[in-house]
Amino acid sequence: MNTPKNTPNNSNNDHEHPIQPPVDPQPAPIPTNSNQSPASQHSSIQQNNSNQQATQKPYDSNPFTISISGFQLLMKFAQSIVMTILVIGLLSFAFQFFGQVASSFTQDTASAQRDDSAESLDSIRDDAGQELDDSLEESFNLDFNNNSTNIDSEEVIGIVALVAGVVLIIFLVTIPISVAFSAAFKGFIAAGTVAAIHHRNISFGEALSAMASRYGTLFVAEFIALLRIFGGYLLFIVPGIRAQLRYEALPYLIMNDESLGARAAVSHTKELYTKHLMEVFGIKFFASIIPAIGQAFAAGGIGLSMQQLHTYKQANLATPKTHWLNYLGLILGLVLFLFIVAIVAIVITVAVSS
Repeated sequence: MNTPKNTPNNSNNDHEHPIQPPVDPQPAPIPTNSNQSPASQHSSIQQNNSNQQATQKPYDSNPFTISISGFQLLMKFAQSIVMTILVIGLLSFAFQFFGQVASSFTQDTASAQRDDSAESLDSIRDDAGQELDDSLEESFNLDFNNNSTNIDSEEVIGIVALVAGVVLIIFLVTIPISVAFSAAFKGFIAAGTVAAIHHRNISFGEALSAMASRYGTLFVAEFIALLRIFGGYLLFIVPGIRAQLRYEALPYLIMNDESLGARAAVSHTKELYTKHLMEVFGIKFFASIIPAIGQAFAAGGIGLSMQQLHTYKQANLATPKTHWLNYLGLILGLVLFLFIVAIVAIVITVAVSS
């Protein structure tokens, strides 16, 4: 008798060989045209990456949140930069405080000395009599008139030329020195900030080394920006303020891209912040109300602002509307101005009515 052959049992097979879940396929590579040049292909890949970065994190123009986020990154990856800013802020506050105390003490001492001198002079004049005062006044007027007639116009021109030369020399010496220190300090802060926004740990020495490697570009760019800011203030106050806000992110762009030269960095910063100056103003205003360590909030906020604007520009994406909190400083300034005007009007009204 033929025995039946064993037939496969589906239930047993299911227990012995469980069904494997489907494996997700690998992401398809970015399609490229074989006719494109390598540079065009690299540009397409870079723009695609920028699109991904821009869609992963929304654009933030709130000066409070972006400044706090940047400060947190500095505290996590660049603590030495924050400590440097804190020490400089405390020293600056101490110098201002003791300077005001010393100035107040000097003014009080000088005022007391003037009062004593005035009292002694009054007593001498009372003892000497009016006749001595008249004779001294006449002799003084006579000497003054003689000296005035002896002063030649050539001497006046010489004195004016000497003063102008001294002022010009001071101007030519102090400005390069000021730019040199400013470029070094801003480059140091920017080096630490750029490392932090890219989630890289950086020490005090590494930030100094990074700044030193780009110091020439930082100095030239800072000098060009200073000339443009000065020219803006000469034209009118508002263009100078706009130029000053425009170039706040200049050292951050230089430290973020080693291929940028000084002139290219200045032009790129101007182009990047053409419609975003109020965002810089909002960050600077928020930092100004934080004592001692406010510059760390400003650095973190401007660093993140530079990064997201650069990402959106590479992706050729439009940025959202500027957050209204960036105008808070202007609103408070206008309210304070109107309050002062109202107080003055009330005082004038009361004075006239009385």
